[in-house]
Amino acid sequence: SHKAQQCSRHVILLATANDSLALFSPSKVNLFLRVVKRREDGYHDLASLFHVIDLGDDMQFTVLPPGSTADKLVCSDPTIPHDDSNLVIKALNLFRRKTGSQ
Repeated sequence: SHKAQQCSRHVILLATANDSLALFSPSKVNLFLRVVKRREDGYHDLASLFHVIDLGDDMQFTVLPPGSTADKLVCSDPTIPHDDSNLVIKALNLFRRKTGSQ
């Protein structure tokens, strides 16, 4: 078990899927970060060197009850957005678009 699990924000994503999955998402410390150039899509190409640390988020992905039509993000930190601006929801939506899964 990680020490960080005791002080991390606990994020639970309930998603329509066949399996449950628990993950620890470690934080990183950027030792070096340089913006190389701005891309046409508005994002930036970066050069970075980072180190993963034990601080992070415990995440649990769980099947929603039958009949559910939407995903639900639950988080113990009230300052974390629960809408499509959340990176977890963005990643889930991208995964679904790329794989065609529901």
